[in-house]
Formats: sequence, structure tokens, C-alpha cells
Amino acid sequence: MQRLSVSLSLILITAGNISCQKKTTVKKRNPINDAAQMPDKFKNPFSAVPFDTVKVHSLIIESTTYTHSYNGTDDAVYVKFNDAMPPYYLDNSGDDREKNQVDRYYIVDKHIKRIGDIKYIKLVKQGHDSWTYYDLKIIVNGQVIFSGRKNDPQGFPVVVVLNEGDFQPEALYVFNTLRSNQFWNLSDLDILKQPQSINRDELIKTMESMVGSSMHYAANGKKYDWDKSNNGHNVTMYGSRSYAEFKLFVTENTRKKNLTVRVESSLTNNDAVFDVFRELWPGDIIPDNIPSYLNRTNAGGPGIFDSIGNLSYQ
Repeated sequence: MQRLSVSLSLILITAGNISCQKKTTVKKRNPINDAAQMPDKFKNPFSAVPFDTVKVHSLIIESTTYTHSYNGTDDAVYVKFNDAMPPYYLDNSGDDREKNQVDRYYIVDKHIKRIGDIKYIKLVKQGHDSWTYYDLKIIVNGQVIFSGRKNDPQGFPVVVVLNEGDFQPEALYVFNTLRSNQFWNLSDLDILKQPQSINRDELIKTMESMVGSSMHYAANGKKYDWDKSNNGHNVTMYGSRSYAEFKLFVTENTRKKNLTVRVESSLTNNDAVFDVFRELWPGDIIPDNIPSYLNRTNAGGPGIFDSIGNLSYQ
């Protein structure tokens, strides 16, 4: 009995000490940092950051053309995401929108700075050659935030046909349709991160996409197109400490032209401003505000190019 009473006393003393401990002030923690430490199933990165306020560092639109040979098109197609944004033509250097083909276009426009700037998706096809697709994705900072793919009750994909002859030359996904999509709010913490690097291939595809869109705004009666004999661009891209340079090949009224693009990163300040120097033919087809377009893709510090054109930030 004596041993039992001693043990019981220790328990009571210990419990008393716990209950009498001085309260300490708990420092508020960053919910985003806390979320990073949680298991995936408990993560909620947007408890502190509303989804529409997320900064857009990379924006891709991806289309999948239907499987039959007559569903592809050579017609021009452009996209808009809000009323202020001018038409952005989807024109890569290869053959776009062939049957069963997935095409990705890097959209760089100053009117899309945050996810909330994507008010709608409007796809417009110009011409009489119909186009049928069964999936359309929007990818922001590497994360799919919208997918238009649907299947009918038998499991077959629901297709969208753009055909001017049938008076349906455009497809429109409105504000509420985007925000009710299953992918709109299901995102990982990575979508919040600023990029610490841009690899050579992504930089080439971004500039290629911008030039492809710009060619549709040619003036003075000139018609520009990709030079198919070179597959549109020279994949050899080289860099030094402060810049990278590569060539794009296009035709002007069937005459081959070279477009040298030099992307320069400032090493003298923390703005990492890009300057694009262009050696062009008469009739500039590249918008003058390309540097401001590219500026939103950087991490806010000076960038360094390696010998093949990959860009990393200090």
C-alpha cells in the first residue's frame, strides 16, 4: 500500500505541474508554409491566397484535334481571355491541328497577369475549313486549371466542331463555366512559386508562339508564314552570361527570311529586364512591347544564360 500511495502522489504532482504551467504566446505561422509541411491530402494552399489572385508566370493553351482525318484544319485560329486582350493567333512552326494531334501554345500577353484576368476562353476559327477538337486545356504555371474534355454516357468524347459554313466559327467558355470546372480550384503549392529558371526549349517555344501570332498582323500587303523547309526555326540556340540568341525562319510573300531574336537579361539591377533585338525585313511584325510581355515570366532577379540558352536566376 505504501508503494501505491507514493506512485499515486507522483502522478498527482506531475498532473499539477502540467496544469500550472505558464501560458506562452504562440507566434502566428504562415498558412502557406504550414501547408507545405502537411500531407498532400490536407493541403489547402489557397486558404490564404485566393485562386484568382495567383500570378501567372506561364500560360499555355492546349488543344487535342479529333481522330478522323477530316477534322484537322489549316485555317487560322485565335484565342482571347478577356475584352482587353487582342486576338492571340495559335500558330506554331509545324503543321497545327492535324488529326489526333496535341498542340501547345505559350500565351504571352500583358493583359493576363493573374488567373483572375482569364474571364472567359473564346476560340475563333477564320475560314471555311472546319476543325473538330475534343479537349481544350488551360495550364498556368505548370498546373492544369481547366479541361473542357467531356464524355457521353457511352464513354465517347464529346467533340466541338468549329465550322463557318454551319455558322459556328467560335467556341466560348464563359466565366461561370471556367470557375465551376473540376480543375479550377484543385491546385498544388507549386502554382504559387516564381520560376527560378526557364529552359532553352521553353524559351524557344514561347518566342515561336509569339512570332507565330504576330505574323497574322502583317502590314503593307505582305503575307508571312513559317518556312516549312526549316521546320520554322533553327533549334541551335546559344547563350553567354547575359543573353541568348536563336533564329526563326519565315517567308515573306514566299521569299525566305531569317529572323534573329536576341533575348538579353539585365545583370546590373534586380529587374531582370529582357530586351529583344530584332533584325527584320521592312514591316515590323513583332510587337514593340515584347520586353514587357516577357518580364512577367521572371523571378525578379538578374538572369544568367548558359552556353546553350538555358536561363537561371541568381
